[in-house]
Amino acid sequence: MKAITKYQAEDGREFADRDQCLNHEAILRNIDVVMRRLVKSPDTNEFQNGRGYIQQDAAAVELVKNAIIDMWVGDKDICRGARQYPARYSILARIFSDCNSPLKEPWHRLCCIDDRYREWGQMFFAINPDQGEQYSLNS
Repeated sequence: MKAITKYQAEDGREFADRDQCLNHEAILRNIDVVMRRLVKSPDTNEFQNGRGYIQQDAAAVELVKNAIIDMWVGDKDICRGARQYPARYSILARIFSDCNSPLKEPWHRLCCIDDRYREWGQMFFAINPDQGEQYSLNS
């Protein structure tokens, strides 16, 4: 019989290598620090269904977006393109989702922010803000 050692990160992801697990946890901590720059969004069905938005600060959104891009070690042309437009227009959402990256959730949240820096409960309302109820939940 052979004993097998696994390491489990704070988010439940398992690794065979201790250093990989520690690196992953460092990324999680960095994501947490960066995402604190945004106003916290409610975790309610009403918010998810377009009943209001969270007004985010434009500078904070851009800072968070660029910090998330900087955490990804990938194609420089994709990074350059992602910096120019709102997150929802980038291929990064697909890349982060397909590889189950810890950057997937933060990027998805950025995809829910419209051109006026209003965060909606889902991307549909960021693309179609006129379909959501037009009031700020943080005013």
